[in-house]
Amino acid sequence: PLHGYYPQAARIGHKGDFITAPELTPVFGEIIAAWSLLYWQQAKLSNHIHIAELGPGTGSLMRDIVDTIGIIGPAFFGKPPKLSASMVEISEQFYSGARKTFYVELIKKRSLLNKISQNSNYLSRVGLHKCRFNWYSLLDNVPNDKPTMYILNEFFDALPVNQFEKTKDRGWIEIMIDVDADVDKLFYTTYKTGKSMVLDHDKDLESLPVGTQLEKSPISEDIVRTLVKRIAEVEGSFDN
Repeated sequence: PLHGYYPQAARIGHKGDFITAPELTPVFGEIIAAWSLLYWQQAKLSNHIHIAELGPGTGSLMRDIVDTIGIIGPAFFGKPPKLSASMVEISEQFYSGARKTFYVELIKKRSLLNKISQNSNYLSRVGLHKCRFNWYSLLDNVPNDKPTMYILNEFFDALPVNQFEKTKDRGWIEIMIDVDADVDKLFYTTYKTGKSMVLDHDKDLESLPVGTQLEKSPISEDIVRTLVKRIAEVEGSFDN
């Protein structure tokens, strides 16, 4: 959270390393908003729409979703829906930019606590369309007390993975990155690890040909299980 790729600089946008759909056009967020409203209406849920986004980045997607729901929501419910949004984010870089996206003139001073990752809910403000925005450091800290639409746009792409390759003589091996300290250079290498040995005993993988590569992301699997459990308990949906 402190020394990774995203916390160090503005990575997304015209001045960053790459750009995503919400940074180019509001259409993406508008479509998700329309889909969310339709789901809420068909599921006969209350007019309190709660959206939780994991890894909201600059906040562009959430802004477009909330703005669209605020504009067309009355056509679905006969009155303006109550809006709330939970943002799961630990990057100070993204927080600093996103807070301006939602609040603009509403925030008069910096409110960020020094150690975001150690605070479960480090900011709460009312902003666009009277939506209550809450920032959390972890998904587990987001209250699961109401139906929720979970948004995970390119979230899983940013999570770490373990990469493996099937070989003829060594079975499954793990592909890793090492460093040559003498020349200060990174390079690929392979090891026989505990994780790769688990794959050796997986009968579902026996028929795969030599040279096959696969990736596993335990943290992604844990998050999906958590989302499924949350939705089963309170109802909702998620879009990845």
